[in-house]
Amino acid sequence: FAFGRQAAHLAGLPALCYLVIRTQDPQTMQRLVLVVSMFYLSCIHIHRQIYDYNSLSLDVTGPLMVIVQKVTSLACSLNDGLTYREEDLTANQRYYAVSKIPSVLEYFAYIFHFHVLMAGPVIFYKDYIEFVDGHNFLKHSSGMDNHIDSNLGSSRLMLEPSPKLVAIKKIAASVLCAFLFISFITSFPISKIKDDDFVDKRTIFSQMCYLSIATLLVRFK
Repeated sequence: FAFGRQAAHLAGLPALCYLVIRTQDPQTMQRLVLVVSMFYLSCIHIHRQIYDYNSLSLDVTGPLMVIVQKVTSLACSLNDGLTYREEDLTANQRYYAVSKIPSVLEYFAYIFHFHVLMAGPVIFYKDYIEFVDGHNFLKHSSGMDNHIDSNLGSSRLMLEPSPKLVAIKKIAASVLCAFLFISFITSFPISKIKDDDFVDKRTIFSQMCYLSIATLLVRFK
């Protein structure tokens, strides 16, 4: 919605980098990912300078710069995890090293993680996947020994709650918002508030009601 056809680049750049990660030698893969991603981003920047110079409109280069940081950091983490022994790495490299190439779903879920796609800050893949799997909570929980709760001498297993119900609720809410947006946006276009008739012939109460509905539908997008 924000970038129109330019949104194809949000998938194109990480897709090319994923092919490099999957097909190239882990010894040199991180350098190739950096070159490919920076070249792609540079082409988009040059295109904007030529055809849209001095424009204040939102363009796709913002999230692309974030994606470049994501794919290169992941490639470096894979290089550390797949080609070096632990004793040869620094403490920071050991912590962020990734020893398994992510699946397509894991990779693109990391790339398009909503909270850090549009503006950052970038998070490392290791932190992201541990959060998704819930391992970050177990790793930093106090009083835990092999998932056993030792509080008050109890040996109760600490079971992670199932995310299915929460996920279903979120998906249902998203579908409902999409349905309401598609069904009513043509009846309450936000552009109508600029019409002279809207200001001159409607009461204040009618204007406020229309604005409330129109802006609500826009937020559903």
